[in-house]
Amino acid sequence: MPLPVNWYDDEHSIIVATIRKDTTWDEYHQAVEWIVTQAATVDHRVDAIFHDNVGMPKGNPLPHLRRGSGIIIEQPNIQLTIIAGSQGYSGFGRVMLETLAKMYTRNVVPIPNSDRTLMFMRTLEDALAHIQKDRAKLSTAVRTS
Repeated sequence: MPLPVNWYDDEHSIIVATIRKDTTWDEYHQAVEWIVTQAATVDHRVDAIFHDNVGMPKGNPLPHLRRGSGIIIEQPNIQLTIIAGSQGYSGFGRVMLETLAKMYTRNVVPIPNSDRTLMFMRTLEDALAHIQKDRAKLSTAVRTS
């Protein structure tokens, strides 16, 4: 697959897809399928990161993100999907993408009491830190209940 997609950790709990300069939307959709297939092989929480420091593939990203988000959110053990990168995610464009992402991930497959979402973060490191913080929060909530 021309778009590199790999498990980030030995525990197989984080998948990272790295968008390259020549990535196409077809390759993005292949990566989404790989992510869902791999997540289905484990019985614990999985988070997915699309690492993008070069900008999204050419063309309107919204239908592609909607389709990809719908496929990912249907996989029960995928919790967070994060697009991490410094290219093109600022100002009005970022606000629009975040708003539409929230609408798509919450309305494609209604899941009661779910915090599953598509998010945008500036760096891969920010995304990894957010995942760890979210996992710690959930772990603390489980221990106190």
